Amino acid sequence: WVERILGRGAIPYIVDYDDAIFHRYDQHPQRWVRSLLGRKIDAVMRNARLVIAGNTYLCEKAVQSGAKWVEWLPTVVDATRYRLKPFVKRPVFTIGWIGSPTTVIYLEPLYAVLGRLSQHSEIRLVLVGGCPKDIQSAFPVECRPWSEETEAAQMLDFDVGIMPIPDEPWAYGKCGF
Repeated sequence: WVERILGRGAIPYIVDYDDAIFHRYDQHPQRWVRSLLGRKIDAVMRNARLVIAGNTYLCEKAVQSGAKWVEWLPTVVDATRYRLKPFVKRPVFTIGWIGSPTTVIYLEPLYAVLGRLSQHSEIRLVLVGGCPKDIQSAFPVECRPWSEETEAAQMLDFDVGIMPIPDEPWAYGKCGF
């Protein structure tokens, strides 16, 4: 009902997408959800005064939905918050990942590769924002909570960051940082 009220045009609105949330509806496993709500986000985009999208996949969806005005605004980095750290060779190589409990599953295909790497080099995996329930690995895995206040400092603890993304529609909407 909210979409219908907004769709009448009495209240101009702007929407901002940095995820492919429309796939929660149009690719839902339940047919009735797809049938009833599959075009829900299309209507929101079509009736918005402006659609701001974080990547080209989301922009294309907005255009296909009939949005009148679409702007691509990629994720930006505040260079004053995220400093470069000097390279220091440490005995343990730290691989870092920042995500959420829903995206921690994207790491699963990497565990075997990281296990093989750990046979040749001492590594540790630092996961910020999500932690797998039952990870058993040949290398140390450290799980940390995410917060906006500590994110930049936590990244300085990484030697390299990883962002595995599967080749699937939901992931196409991800706006990497």
